[in-house]
Amino acid sequence: MQWLRLYLLSIVPLLEVALLWKYPFILFALLLAIAVFALWGRGKNDFAIFLFAAFWGSVLEIAGLVFGVGSYANAQFWGLPLWIPVLWGITALFVKEVTEARPRRK
Repeated sequence: MQWLRLYLLSIVPLLEVALLWKYPFILFALLLAIAVFALWGRGKNDFAIFLFAAFWGSVLEIAGLVFGVGSYANAQFWGLPLWIPVLWGITALFVKEVTEARPRRK
């Protein structure tokens, strides 16, 4: 089950963003489904990590946009696509899963 979670938190979101970035509402729904699956049956700590990364990742993206670092073609709010906060949350869950899955040194 661990490999399935890592696969769903890494490869699938990347493919979805690469293929569906022109359809922000569909992409948002699919990424949200991945996030729900990843958080299903997990503790409050995982949900807090997801929310923290979604919020602060979006804030830093907006700051980058304000300072002219880049722009998004299909922006829905404050210069960001709707799916960006969800992708930040999924990324944080992926990092957590990878750190928990790696072998520990004795």
